[in-house]
This record gives sequence, C-alpha cells and structure tokens, in this order.
Amino acid sequence: QLKILYQYIHDHQDLSPIITGDFNIDSSTPHFLDFIKKLEKIGIQHINNSTPTHKKQIIDHIFISNTYDILSTEVIQNQAINDISDHRPLLVKIRKK
Repeated sequence: QLKILYQYIHDHQDLSPIITGDFNIDSSTPHFLDFIKKLEKIGIQHINNSTPTHKKQIIDHIFISNTYDILSTEVIQNQAINDISDHRPLLVKIRKK
C-alpha cells in the first residue's frame, strides 16, 4: 500500500500536497522509514510526532510539501474531543513559504 501511495504522491508533488491519516504503522518500522526517505527525496517531509495518537501508539501521520513552513504541531488532549474517536486529533499550523 505504501508503494501505491508513494506513486500517487509522486505523481501529484507539483500540487504542494498535504497527506494525513491513520497509517496503522509506527514510524520506526524499517518499511515506513524507507517510505519517509523516498518522500523526502521529492520534497515531502514527515511531521515527527512523539505523542501517541491512538492508545499508546503513534500511527497517525502527516506528510507535507516543503513549500510550507511548519509553525507548530500538537496532539489535542481534550476528553470531549477524544470521546468522538479512538484517535486523538493532530493540529499542525503551517504557512506557505
């Protein structure tokens, strides 16, 4: 699936993409690290997050074009919001370069 996603992102990299989602994979796995490296080569960065977004796991990821500056990132820790889903929302503030 990561190969298919990489190809789609590669084919649309001129649009300054932002890709988010529940990848169901930890960013420390070798397969996912390779995916991150391939994206970096085409100007897409992985936003590193050290706060779990699903139970005790970090499986929700954000990738963003290098055409943006990342101002801040935050995992929202609000029980009312967290009751809606088993995943905690990620908030990323960005600005176009």
